Amino acid sequence: MSCDREELWDRILFLYAQNKALHELYTTQGAQLNAANAHCTIAQCHIATLTEQLTNKSRTKCQKSKKIEARFVTLPELRAVFEAEEAELAAKEAAEAEKAAQRRAEDEARTHRINQEIAFRVFDAPLSSYKRKDDLVALAGALSLPMQGTAADLTKAIKDHLRENPSRAEEPRFSGLFGNSRQCAVPQADDPLSSQGRQFANDANPSPSFPLAPVPSHIYMPYAVHT
Repeated sequence: MSCDREELWDRILFLYAQNKALHELYTTQGAQLNAANAHCTIAQCHIATLTEQLTNKSRTKCQKSKKIEARFVTLPELRAVFEAEEAELAAKEAAEAEKAAQRRAEDEARTHRINQEIAFRVFDAPLSSYKRKDDLVALAGALSLPMQGTAADLTKAIKDHLRENPSRAEEPRFSGLFGNSRQCAVPQADDPLSSQGRQFANDANPSPSFPLAPVPSHIYMPYAVHT
């Protein structure tokens, strides 16, 4: 009888180790899937930007020049005034072009920063602490949600997603979003060994008649995850 009980306990330990390995594998593959979805979202945004730039460039080529092809005859006295106005207009156009280039550079840097945060940022603060639209856009992209809309629209979409997917609290990148409600929102699974221990405690003979041995080295664990 004691031998049968030893074999049963070894079997329980083996099944517990196998279940733990499967759970770790599931978590790893889930994280890889989320990363792939984030990269797909980045690629879609980049494709949309390139398509818009190509459309604008084609539209510019189709437009004809609005300059008037004519010559004006004026008095020599007015030439200095005309040249001063032309220089002022050229300086104004150069300043506007410089501002436009600076805005484009800022937009490109902002897009790059958001894409980096979508792929790698860890959101370790409660959702209520994210007020800036760039933070909400990055968080929506990391959760594979649409990134268009106002800050209020993005906040509502993220709240609905977290409420419908409480298992996100177990992902290291998003666990901080749940704040103090994490324990209530995500119930923890019972430990099989703890349940087994309680079962032995309620038994008439709570402890086995032999010392519990560690998992035998000859048992093969095919689903072990190496980190």
